[in-house]
Amino acid sequence: MNNGWFSRTGRWPGALAGLAGGLVGGAVVVLLVRLVTPPVALATVDLAAIVADQVKALAEDTRTGQGDPAAAAGRFAERLAREARALSQDYGVIVLAAPAVVAGAPDLSPVLRRRLELPAGAAPAGVGGVADGR
Repeated sequence: MNNGWFSRTGRWPGALAGLAGGLVGGAVVVLLVRLVTPPVALATVDLAAIVADQVKALAEDTRTGQGDPAAAAGRFAERLAREARALSQDYGVIVLAAPAVVAGAPDLSPVLRRRLELPAGAAPAGVGGVADGR
């Protein structure tokens, strides 16, 4: 009577069946995670340029004596955060500051500027002109 690993009634067939079941189960889990979880999408916003333009506008308002610049800056900061969150939800992306991504992610700065009712800014670095050597 041979009841070792390699016999028909030994441990080997059960071990192979367990291994095959584990592999199939793992493959099913991976497939379901891929189907249910959406891929991560990134987008950039040139926050430095947007904030710099707003600082210039606040400085101009201060020179002309219009309103409290500290209160206006606080309102702008709250609105900027709110609109950036809405932009992320509306486009289904994770919004990063422009220097965080070198290339490959769409720039949503013009969209954010429109939502904040700001004038269109200069072309971001790397989009022709002096900034990228063209």
